[in-house]
Amino acid sequence: MKRTALILLSIIGISFSVNTYSKIRREKPPESVLYVPKGKYVKILSLNFGEIAADYLLSRALTYFGSHYYQKKFPYKWLYNLFDSATTVDPMNKEAFMMGARLLTVRNAKLSIELLKKGMKFHPDYWKFPEMIGFIYFFFLKDAEKAAHWYEKASVLPGHPPYVPSLASKFYTQVGKYREAIRVLYNFYSTTKDKKLRKIFKMDIENLQKKIKRIRKTRVR
Repeated sequence: MKRTALILLSIIGISFSVNTYSKIRREKPPESVLYVPKGKYVKILSLNFGEIAADYLLSRALTYFGSHYYQKKFPYKWLYNLFDSATTVDPMNKEAFMMGARLLTVRNAKLSIELLKKGMKFHPDYWKFPEMIGFIYFFFLKDAEKAAHWYEKASVLPGHPPYVPSLASKFYTQVGKYREAIRVLYNFYSTTKDKKLRKIFKMDIENLQKKIKRIRKTRVR
């Protein structure tokens, strides 16, 4: 009985929202009246159809992004809200977090990072989230040290490819954190069972150690 009542209330609420929105839309541009419901409320109203509701929000996000893509410096005021709601309704959809992060970097890299950090709470062992954060810090926010930190976080998670610890080491080296750079390389070297990779990383460690010695000698002079 309660379930039926909730469904009826949901239908009435949605119908009212659609009719109201249609009326307002005739008077104002869509961007000024776009409303994104909070994910926690959508999750309650969607009952056992959370994935469908989340997919609908994702489709709205993609339509919203695509319809304004060619407008220079368009602020995308509602883009984060749409992905935030969608990932609250269905937090198990890893690609929704990744998709949102990629699109958000176009206008707001920090919000992209915020969405990925949210994803890490639900998927702490998924290496792509911290790796993507590292990518954003380096290429969009020009912060090599923070990029190195996040690439290192990704390098200790299962399934990461060899380039992750390599880039962490590279970025640490760029900011003069040589001990950290060697630590990342050695950690991968000591844990991988791939003989070819062990050989490559051993050479990288030795080359970096030689570079550090040269730098120290130059400083002494």
